Amino acid sequence: MYNLNPAVSFSSSAMPSEPVYLRFYDGLNDFLAFQHRFTTLNWQLMDKLRIKELIAEIGIPFDAIGLILVDGDSVDLDHILKGGERVSVCPVFEDVDIGSLFAE
Repeated sequence: MYNLNPAVSFSSSAMPSEPVYLRFYDGLNDFLAFQHRFTTLNWQLMDKLRIKELIAEIGIPFDAIGLILVDGDSVDLDHILKGGERVSVCPVFEDVDIGSLFAE
């Protein structure tokens, strides 16, 4: 299970960055603990992290994801988070064509 408030041990070389603000939409909330559904989650980063590593840690299957937006821009799973970003993760859309929104 994921930990939204991980224990942090500080050293002179590892200071936390700003948190990443995550929002999962629609059916993706089914993969979250009840208290974390339909809300913005704060995830404290200790270092740069690929979005796919964060999503895997939380337990959302990649094949359930249709679109990822970081600060309003479409990104892929290899996008590196640095802290301070707002991340929206949307499920696969079956009835709506979102092809023009994908990162190139």
